[in-house]
Amino acid sequence: SRLGSRLLIEYVPKDDEKVRELLSTRKDTFFDYTEELFQSAFERYFHIDSTFAIDGSSRKLYLFVRKA
Repeated sequence: SRLGSRLLIEYVPKDDEKVRELLSTRKDTFFDYTEELFQSAFERYFHIDSTFAIDGSSRKLYLFVRKA
Protein backbone atom coordinates (compact mmCIF):
# COMPACT_ATOMS: atom_id res chain seq x y z
CA SER A 1 0.00 0.00 0.00
CA ARG A 2 3.00 2.31 0.39
CA LEU A 3 3.97 1.96 -3.29
CA GLY A 4 0.85 3.53 -4.73
CA SER A 5 -2.66 4.72 -4.07
CA ARG A 6 -4.36 2.28 -6.45
CA LEU A 7 -4.14 -1.44 -6.97
CA LEU A 8 -5.42 -3.39 -9.96
CA ILE A 9 -5.39 -7.11 -9.35
CA GLU A 10 -6.99 -10.15 -10.92
CA TYR A 11 -8.85 -12.67 -8.78
CA VAL A 12 -8.56 -16.17 -10.24
CA PRO A 13 -11.01 -18.62 -8.62
CA LYS A 14 -10.22 -22.27 -8.03
CA ASP A 15 -12.71 -23.35 -10.70
CA ASP A 16 -10.63 -21.55 -13.36
CA GLU A 17 -9.37 -23.89 -16.07
CA LYS A 18 -5.69 -22.99 -15.54
CA VAL A 19 -5.95 -23.31 -11.76
CA ARG A 20 -7.52 -26.76 -12.10
CA GLU A 21 -4.69 -27.72 -14.47
CA LEU A 22 -2.02 -26.51 -12.02
CA LEU A 23 -3.67 -28.26 -9.07
CA SER A 24 -4.24 -31.49 -10.97
CA THR A 25 -0.74 -32.76 -10.14
CA ARG A 26 -0.64 -31.75 -6.50
CA LYS A 27 -2.69 -31.91 -3.35
CA ASP A 28 -4.99 -28.93 -2.86
CA THR A 29 -3.87 -27.27 0.36
CA PHE A 30 -5.65 -23.97 -0.28
CA PHE A 31 -8.91 -24.73 1.55
CA ASP A 32 -9.53 -21.13 2.59
CA TYR A 33 -8.97 -19.63 -0.87
CA THR A 34 -12.21 -17.79 -1.52
CA GLU A 35 -13.17 -14.51 -3.11
CA GLU A 36 -14.39 -13.23 0.26
CA LEU A 37 -11.03 -13.89 1.93
CA PHE A 38 -9.23 -12.40 -1.09
CA GLN A 39 -11.21 -9.19 -0.62
CA SER A 40 -10.69 -9.08 3.12
CA ALA A 41 -6.91 -9.49 2.73
CA PHE A 42 -6.76 -6.22 0.81
CA GLU A 43 -9.46 -4.32 2.68
CA ARG A 44 -7.13 -3.67 5.59
CA TYR A 45 -5.32 -1.05 3.48
CA PHE A 46 -7.65 -0.49 0.51
CA HIS A 47 -11.32 -0.16 -0.28
CA ILE A 48 -12.85 -1.71 -3.37
CA ASP A 49 -13.49 0.98 -5.98
CA SER A 50 -14.87 -1.35 -8.64
CA THR A 51 -14.86 -4.87 -9.99
CA PHE A 52 -14.96 -6.05 -13.58
CA ALA A 53 -15.97 -9.51 -14.74
CA ILE A 54 -13.66 -10.90 -17.41
CA ASP A 55 -15.72 -12.12 -20.34
CA GLY A 56 -15.56 -15.84 -21.01
CA SER A 57 -14.19 -16.75 -17.59
CA SER A 58 -14.98 -16.66 -13.90
CA ARG A 59 -12.04 -14.31 -13.24
CA LYS A 60 -12.51 -10.74 -12.01
CA LEU A 61 -10.44 -7.60 -11.99
CA TYR A 62 -10.49 -5.54 -8.81
CA LEU A 63 -9.61 -1.89 -8.57
CA PHE A 64 -8.64 -1.05 -5.01
CA VAL A 65 -7.96 2.47 -3.73
CA ARG A 66 -5.74 3.01 -0.69
CA LYS A 67 -7.53 4.12 2.45
CA ALA A 68 -6.69 7.60 3.68
